Amino acid sequence: CSRASGNRGCFACAGSKFKFHQAQGLVMRSAMTHEFFPSLTFLDLASPVTFTQPLQNQQAEEGGSVTLSCEVSNPSTPVQWKKGGTVLRASDKYRMRQDGAVAELTIHNLSQADAGDYTCDTGDQQTTTTARLEVKGRVPLCPDLEKYESTF
Repeated sequence: CSRASGNRGCFACAGSKFKFHQAQGLVMRSAMTHEFFPSLTFLDLASPVTFTQPLQNQQAEEGGSVTLSCEVSNPSTPVQWKKGGTVLRASDKYRMRQDGAVAELTIHNLSQADAGDYTCDTGDQQTTTTARLEVKGRVPLCPDLEKYESTF
């Protein structure tokens, strides 16, 4: 730390005792009341979050369910799910789960409207992963038997 000459003035201190942060700031002392007024700023120097398992493109059948999954490098980083640019909220349609570093979005009762780009977002605009969901039309289990004639 450095200080101004004498016992009065502005004292400046910068430190880096923190594992993932660096602190810097000023401590000012009032000449009249002799109170100290610290001003401290923490700079986050932690490594940026990355995706250790990005989203993968998926195909699913109309009426079914699909689960999208991503994994982040820092298990304490929460993720947010988006479709296009719209933030998704948990509901009967969307189930969101995060267990440590792995985040999952399950989409139920798929329809053609669910097709599109889905994003797993850490809140840092540089750390996102996007995948495309394709919803295939449902194949009928029984053909329309009325179209066929049979004679016995």
